[in-house]
Amino acid sequence: MARADYPQPLERRKLFLSAWRKLAPDDSFGGMTVAEFEAATAEMESVRTSLIEVDAKLAGLRMDRDRADKTARELFILIAHGVRGSPSHGEDCALYRSMGYVPKSERKSGLRRKTKKPPAAE
Repeated sequence: MARADYPQPLERRKLFLSAWRKLAPDDSFGGMTVAEFEAATAEMESVRTSLIEVDAKLAGLRMDRDRADKTARELFILIAHGVRGSPSHGEDCALYRSMGYVPKSERKSGLRRKTKKPPAAE
């Protein structure tokens, strides 16, 4: 687990580059000059930028998806009402049932009769 006070990679890169340019610009460490180090670590910044762009695009696509789903749900209801109102089909037909609705003949009345519980034996 990373320490909370440890700088993030981009901040750390900036720190390394700043210190290296100010204090030892002509020296090489680990077989690299400051310019080579900057070029070698540039990908981490570009990948993060790409991730931010992809996240923004994904958020937009999710909004488009939600809008399309809402439109489709309204059309589902419209079509179902059309099937129910059709004289050749109605709300008690196989088409209505195959669309996921409960036909009129299969609906329960909703009436519930409460049963009396016997008194508890002591």
